[in-house]
Amino acid sequence: MTNKNMMFFIKKNNAYYRENCKGYTYSKLEAGIYDKEFTERHAKQVEEVKIIPVVDALTIEEIENDIERLKKIRDCFNGKLPNNWISVNDKLPSKNGLFLVLVNQSGVLMPEIKLYQSGHWVVNHKRVAYWKPLPESPSTL
Repeated sequence: MTNKNMMFFIKKNNAYYRENCKGYTYSKLEAGIYDKEFTERHAKQVEEVKIIPVVDALTIEEIENDIERLKKIRDCFNGKLPNNWISVNDKLPSKNGLFLVLVNQSGVLMPEIKLYQSGHWVVNHKRVAYWKPLPESPSTL
């Protein structure tokens, strides 16, 4: 792998920087993966961060365990999505607000809550694959 194609984790105080300014996590699976230009720019702005090549931070065994875990999650769907999920290819929300979405993360659909505003998903709009309105809050706690 050439230096141009290398990807990096950003680490501070034993926690990894998440994608899209979502703070830090101790999970490498939830950590953002960044190119050299972004990591160097971030390191100049934030003190005490370490830039770690992904290939130095993960073992093949860890990757295989994560793949198996994600396959188990995927298998919960039995290859089908419940009928109430709406594909972004078919329709987008007609109003602004928060929605439950399934985000495509390397071929695995992961649930998240995203803001839809002015005709666009505010964060990671290219990866939102399906959406549906949030369920109503319980009437009593």
